[in-house]
Amino acid sequence: MTRLADEQGMTMVELLIAATLSLVILGAVLTTFTGFNITAQRNQELGESQQRTRAVLDKAARELRNLASPTAAQPQAIDQASDYNLVFQTVDAAGPNTGANSANVRRVRYCLDAATTGDGRLWSQVQTWTTAAVPAMPSTTTCPSAAWGNQREAARGVTNRQDGLNRPVFSFNSAVNTEITTVGLSLWSSAKPAGPQPAQPLLATRVFLRNQNQRPTAAFNASPLAHLHLFLNGSTSADPEGETLTYKWFDGATEVGAGITFDYTAPAVGARQITLKVYDSAGLEGVSATQSVTVL
Repeated sequence: MTRLADEQGMTMVELLIAATLSLVILGAVLTTFTGFNITAQRNQELGESQQRTRAVLDKAARELRNLASPTAAQPQAIDQASDYNLVFQTVDAAGPNTGANSANVRRVRYCLDAATTGDGRLWSQVQTWTTAAVPAMPSTTTCPSAAWGNQREAARGVTNRQDGLNRPVFSFNSAVNTEITTVGLSLWSSAKPAGPQPAQPLLATRVFLRNQNQRPTAAFNASPLAHLHLFLNGSTSADPEGETLTYKWFDGATEVGAGITFDYTAPAVGARQITLKVYDSAGLEGVSATQSVTVL
């Protein structure tokens, strides 16, 4: 009897407890493994999303660095600049275009749509032409705009506007288009618009616009001479690109002469408000200079 008692097996209760514990442990392992797989998949998707976003930033940066060189009909390359909309003129690397547009200039637009759920899309639109004159810019009231006749999804899953954060895509070193020389691009992104996922990464770059036309600055000396004469010398005026300047002289609001130097005969003695305005070879007006000069 003792031998039989030593060889007795597990009771039904013990077997049920062991089976239950095994199921609990197995369930925990499967849950952990499933969570690991989900996290790994989301990390992979996020990594792929970042790669796509990085490619977009690189492309936009190249286009910005290759801004179209200014001409008399095109004194600036930045057409519009705001937090979520950027329009500029650049050289088409795939040119040449046919027709009179021998410089292969085209207009490029990047804009972020109004999505606020984490599934924002950055769109790219392009305008090309074959005429010598630069055509009017299509409407930019919507993103994308049907007026451009084309659109391309440059990046998706952009979260700059998610949860009311309103983080700008574009930033500039000046509020005046003709004075912008640096453009910043910042994109927050996610792999999917919903569900748990890693923190939103930020991909950003900053571009110096080497071809952007900058405003010249006027400066002059005024030497009062006898008999109502003023000798005006604007040779201290300067242009950032070293371009040849055009000079216009004003007495008050009246234009009275032109040229880098000017011998002005005033209508009367006393204080006169003399202003010099300068323009570069592209016709871009510079920062004017005004002095109160006493006429003898």
